[in-house]
Amino acid sequence: MSGVVVDGQQWEHCNKCARFVRFPQDLGYEVPTEQYNCGRDLCVKCVDAGIRAGEIRFEDIVPAPSWLVTEEIVA
Repeated sequence: MSGVVVDGQQWEHCNKCARFVRFPQDLGYEVPTEQYNCGRDLCVKCVDAGIRAGEIRFEDIVPAPSWLVTEEIVA
C-alpha cells in the first residue's frame, strides 16, 4: 500500500482504477487469483463492474466494512 494520511484518515489507491479510497472503510480486497497472484485492493465501483462483466468472482471478494451486499433478482 502506498497511500496518504489526511487529518488522521488513511487513503489508498484502488488497484484497478487508481482512485483514492478511504482505508479500511471503503476499500475491498480480491483474494489472490491466477491472474493476480498477490490479490488486489479494489473500490466498490470496480468490484461491481467486474462482477457484472464476469471478470471477478463474488466469492473472491472480501468486502469493505461500509459495503452493503444486495441481491439482484432477475425475472
